[in-house]
Amino acid sequence: MKIEKDRTFTEMNDLRNQLKENMLELQRLQLELNRRNMEKADGSSESLKCLVTSLEKENAQIKKDNGKLEAALKFSTRQSFDRTDIDDNENVNRQLDKFNELEKTLKDACRERDKALQELTRLKQHLLDKLN
Repeated sequence: MKIEKDRTFTEMNDLRNQLKENMLELQRLQLELNRRNMEKADGSSESLKCLVTSLEKENAQIKKDNGKLEAALKFSTRQSFDRTDIDDNENVNRQLDKFNELEKTLKDACRERDKALQELTRLKQHLLDKLN
């Protein structure tokens, strides 16, 4: 039982770390996008198209990774709560607190992703306006 709890705790920490890494990567990409946007304000429309394409690919990869993390988190949480021999109420409360914290972190990551999508949409519109 103790080994299983430790393994679950380790898995949850790994998932949390991966989620934080993805959030940091998303922030880094956002900063890079903003920096490039400022540098390339007078740049060619072709370079903007390449930038938008690469950002769309990176965004798709982040969404894919986020989906995998969500699935792994749900599976891990479900596994830890499916145990019939958990009778320690304090332990269950700690698990719920960890789950709620992970859920909040996931919502924050989704918000950051949505911000990046909005920025991408804005850049697309900017590109279209430049082409017209």
